[in-house]
Amino acid sequence: MLTYADPGQALHRKNDPMEERTLELDLIRGTYPARTALELLSTLLGDKITMHQRRLFGVEERGEPDTWNSRSRIAELQADLARVRSFMARAEEEGLEISIDSKVKAVAGPGEKRPG
Repeated sequence: MLTYADPGQALHRKNDPMEERTLELDLIRGTYPARTALELLSTLLGDKITMHQRRLFGVEERGEPDTWNSRSRIAELQADLARVRSFMARAEEEGLEISIDSKVKAVAGPGEKRPG
């Protein structure tokens, strides 16, 4: 098993090749003014939208099916971005700070590709 929990922790591997491998990251952790939180989340969502747009463009150019369901994922991410903007605007109007605790967990193992 390959595990990474924090920068000070070593990687561990067991001998079983079928054991899951896990990577955990604290992507965003902290308290921010609403404007900064908006910038952080907008950038992440925007990059994710751009990735799907590029992927979709590529598969359409090659005449392949959209196996990643990028079109529907783009719509979901755009809706999330609108919600983030609305939430942060209200928080900024009220002079509130935003606490973000965003973790990423990646698990490697046998299986099919999954939409991002």
